[in-house]
Amino acid sequence: MDRKDFFKKIKRVVVKIGTNLLTENGEITQNKFRKVVEEITTLKGYVSELVVVTSGAIGAGYKTILKKEKPLTIPLKQASASIGQVIIMKNYMDLLGEKGFIVSQILLTDSVLTDRVRYINARNTLNTLLQYNVIPIVNENDTVAVDEIKFGENDRLAALVTSLVDADLLILLSDVDGFYKNYHSPDRQIVHEILYISSEIEEEAKSEGSSFSTGGMITKVKAAKITTHHGIPTLIASGKDIDIIRRIFTGEKIGTIFLPTKEEMSNNRKRWIHLNSKPKGQIIIDDNAVKALVEGNKSLLPKGIVKVTGTFDNYDTVEILNPKEIVIAKGIVHYNHTEVEKIMGCHSSDIERILGYRYYDVVVHKDNLVVI
Repeated sequence: MDRKDFFKKIKRVVVKIGTNLLTENGEITQNKFRKVVEEITTLKGYVSELVVVTSGAIGAGYKTILKKEKPLTIPLKQASASIGQVIIMKNYMDLLGEKGFIVSQILLTDSVLTDRVRYINARNTLNTLLQYNVIPIVNENDTVAVDEIKFGENDRLAALVTSLVDADLLILLSDVDGFYKNYHSPDRQIVHEILYISSEIEEEAKSEGSSFSTGGMITKVKAAKITTHHGIPTLIASGKDIDIIRRIFTGEKIGTIFLPTKEEMSNNRKRWIHLNSKPKGQIIIDDNAVKALVEGNKSLLPKGIVKVTGTFDNYDTVEILNPKEIVIAKGIVHYNHTEVEKIMGCHSSDIERILGYRYYDVVVHKDNLVVI
């Protein structure tokens, strides 16, 4: 691919800054922070709209103020984050302010993105900030989150934010310079372009993060899997390299680009259903219905439903399973679990006779359905 031409078309970018780019042994250093800000400034010269997803808050808190080793308890991590978020934001505000930029802080938790109303509010806020040429600085709200600290990491957050704002590109900057094939062998080599994230690639990517970060190559590949499924490319590159952003945007073959799959999910509502909505129940369907959904891009009719599990209401999200009870789709239902149990296996024309009313002819409309 012609990288120079590729990057010329990029207008809106989400860049994720890894913990190790801001810290030395977990502690914030001004030299490192200034280098990151220089790269952000350079990036803003190539693109019109930029969102920064940053790491390092927990490390900044416990190493700079609490003077502790890496905290093992959730309360200590949350306390560290409350201190570190202030330190991180002060550095971004001061250093980017020197360059003439206005920054804002956005703290997100998983619950914000799983609630449809708050998801839309977050999207509207970010779009408004970008409209006014503000650089939003996004981080997980580790001061109140629990599962996010235990299991989350900012590569995934960056992918979700990329999808949220319909960015043209996600850049993951860390201390690794790309995805390597045969990483542990002496003749390892970097793969510059990946068109499809196979199970073999995911297996190859499994590695431990550093002692001061929660990610690794596997988290970056999983982030790329999210964005590419949504029609957005992801680039992994080393933020430790000199002048990395200029080299990327002038077309140098550096880092690894994960290109979008053919099954692009450009509809933002479907992206939310796919990644953020939490299923309240399950609907098992027959083979004919599976074929209609997967191959025919059809809505789910009551005729194809054979079983219902869980408790859900109208407009909740459910998982849709094939006869082997493997999840093949997610969707928003028009009827609650009791209603679906009553009309399953019947023709749409019988809905009103059975229930005494009819909201829709379908249980899940194709516009509210995502095939996984």
